[in-house]
Amino acid sequence: MLLDSTQCFFVLVAVTALVGYIRGWACEVVTCAVVLGAVLFLAAGGERELVTLAAAHLPGPLAALATAGNGLAIGVAALVGASALGYWLGNRYGAGPTLHRHRLSGMLPGAAIGAALTYYLSEQLAAGTRFALNSPSDTQARGDITLVFGLGFGALLLLLGYTFIAGRGKP
Repeated sequence: MLLDSTQCFFVLVAVTALVGYIRGWACEVVTCAVVLGAVLFLAAGGERELVTLAAAHLPGPLAALATAGNGLAIGVAALVGASALGYWLGNRYGAGPTLHRHRLSGMLPGAAIGAALTYYLSEQLAAGTRFALNSPSDTQARGDITLVFGLGFGALLLLLGYTFIAGRGKP
């Protein structure tokens, strides 16, 4: 199975929509405002301003590192920082979902966040390139399935052992 760039885009949007479903609309709207603002700032030339600011105020080696690659590192770092800030603010000031429709309504801003992040990162990291994800062949999957089941059963046994030991001290 081969996934092209459009399918990868829709997978990432679906994952962020699922995150929006879990967190609810109130948290996601706050996060969406911060992330969309950061993407708009960076896409409208904010990277150049951040590079100029870094070159003027950081010491020599840090300024060279920050401005290398035409400010790519600063732009991605600013986006990651703004996304983390947005998710923190959403958790802090957004109310958790209380009704099922609150969760369903959170999928829309979650998908918008995923689309914005994917747009910016694809424009900055992979501009003009096509990428594809290949799944393992049939023989590779058969060879790895025993390892996956072994690790899964091992984790299950550890969890059961922990719950048995933790439950011993209780009356």
